[in-house]
Amino acid sequence: MTFPGAPSIDNQKPPNIGIYGVMAFQVARRWREIGIRMALGADVGAVSGMVLDQTARLTLAGCAIGVSGGLALTRVATAHPIRHPPG
Repeated sequence: MTFPGAPSIDNQKPPNIGIYGVMAFQVARRWREIGIRMALGADVGAVSGMVLDQTARLTLAGCAIGVSGGLALTRVATAHPIRHPPG
């Protein structure tokens, strides 16, 4: 017996890895700033919110670019169908 949701779970792994990569990049890029903010008494929630906000912005921008590019390529592909010779 197979679990019917298994393919959809597998399809979610690459986007989650990508979002993790964006978040890790944001933290690595601003490591010193985060440390200074924490040393000056910033709340952990405020620093986490800052990182999550920047990650969400980059992720949404990437989604917008990907969707618009996909729609544009779909229009180009449907306007110029590939014709195969008979036989």
